[in-house]
Amino acid sequence: MEAHPQAAYDSLCRFDSLEVPDASRKVAMKCRMLMAKAQNKLYLSMPTDSIFQEVVDYYDSKGSDNEKMQAYYLMGCVYRDQKEAPRAMMSYKKAVEYADTLSKKCDYCTLSKVYGQMAEIYSRQYLHSKAVENFHKYSDYSFLSNNKKDGIQGLLFASIEYYSMGDTLKALNLQAHCRKLYLQSGMRKEAALSYPRLIYTLLNRANYKKAAHYMSLFESQSGLFDSHHNIKQGHEHYYKAKGLYFLGIHRLDSSEYYFRKLGAYGMKYESCNGLLSVFSKLDQKDSVKKYAVLSEQEMDKILNSTQADAVIQANSLYDYERLQKQMSDMVIQEEKNKNVLLLMGFIALFFSIYAYNKYKNNLRKKEIRLAKLNKEYLQAVDNAQNTIADYMELKKNTTLFEQKMIKKINVLQDVIDQYEAKLENVKQSDRIIAIENSDIFLKFKNATTPKLKAILPNQDDWKTLEILFKQYFPLVYAKISRTKLSTQEFHVCVLSWLKFDNREMSILLQTTTSSICNAKQKANYKLFDQNSASSLYKNLSTLIQ
Repeated sequence: MEAHPQAAYDSLCRFDSLEVPDASRKVAMKCRMLMAKAQNKLYLSMPTDSIFQEVVDYYDSKGSDNEKMQAYYLMGCVYRDQKEAPRAMMSYKKAVEYADTLSKKCDYCTLSKVYGQMAEIYSRQYLHSKAVENFHKYSDYSFLSNNKKDGIQGLLFASIEYYSMGDTLKALNLQAHCRKLYLQSGMRKEAALSYPRLIYTLLNRANYKKAAHYMSLFESQSGLFDSHHNIKQGHEHYYKAKGLYFLGIHRLDSSEYYFRKLGAYGMKYESCNGLLSVFSKLDQKDSVKKYAVLSEQEMDKILNSTQADAVIQANSLYDYERLQKQMSDMVIQEEKNKNVLLLMGFIALFFSIYAYNKYKNNLRKKEIRLAKLNKEYLQAVDNAQNTIADYMELKKNTTLFEQKMIKKINVLQDVIDQYEAKLENVKQSDRIIAIENSDIFLKFKNATTPKLKAILPNQDDWKTLEILFKQYFPLVYAKISRTKLSTQEFHVCVLSWLKFDNREMSILLQTTTSSICNAKQKANYKLFDQNSASSLYKNLSTLIQ
């Protein structure tokens, strides 16, 4: 992803086109976050905030610290692309909260990018000291992630903020340090790309000899110039430095050439102002008058644009502060609501203890009676099955003993019928209440609660639930155990009888709701010859009528 984002994006697009129906929620969320990461790196349109919020919510509840940081970072990038700087900043700060910098597994790469984005927002808000602080953190964490290039670049960005703060000396010292780091790392091209700021500073100080030296290095090592000495598109502002240099050493024809070339690329004010300086030295009054007027007009355009930008930035900053206040008020209100609910909970708990204990005692007595009755019934069933097995073995050798065994079987069958009659008199609701209050049932139920960090049941838990189900609902158990059901279909029958819904079953069986519906349909067909998922519970209910 980091080295080849386009290849990663293409792979994710192909995966999405497969439309795998049984893909787990974990896999789906991971793919969506990786897709957003690839789109961000490739400067492509990212998902809307409402769509990506589902990914953030998922990792906020189930993700690791690194995954939470990644999710909130990408959410900030979504807001950034929507020009929502305040919301972007809130997301970036949330991402920083999840960064465990004391852990060896900390994702320093993502953390550095978070600080880089925050620094850019502060810079656009003219909060230069904040921008410097965050660019330094961007640099520090880039170095920790073994990304020297971004680490040095972060320091270079900080030096630009020092220029904006008026601290030229600190900016120059930091830029010199960056050039040294570039050269030590063998990045001569990157070192050359950092020269323009230094060149302008030297030109402003009329140090033309030293400026010429760095201009030569920039033009020969930056890789931005073609064989005709034309600079790469997007870097044409450098022609201003060329014009100022030739103006300073009194090569006015060359200076005029570069200032006119500058105007051809849309930089009208710099072009007019440079030509004004050239014609002032040539003492051409008509041209001086002409370019003085043009310079003034272009400056008015710049000032109007700057004023509009300032209004936008001020409004954005106001929105950010207002959003912070709203968030603070929400936290205070939530704390008050929490205290009120806590007090009401204690009061309700106090008045419900007596009623609960009385209900629990009555329920325990019913459970004991029901457990005893079921135990005797199951023992009779086991005895009957053992007797039938003995009968089948001895049938080959004697007919006299056969009559005796048949008589015994009939007696045992009468006993079974008696217990089944007794079981029919036991209310189904009492059995359901008994099983719903068991520890194993509550463990299964808690595992499906979204707000709890529940542990999914293991094989021993499933076995315990099966034994309890067999004990309380032997007729239903006998029917489904005699039918050739798969393990998943058997579990779906048990959970359906215990009134777990499709969502809860998909969590317990670690599959999708569509797979649960398919399992219900197959089990219903095998048990009752009905090709439907919705009628499974109704058909199971007929087994105890």
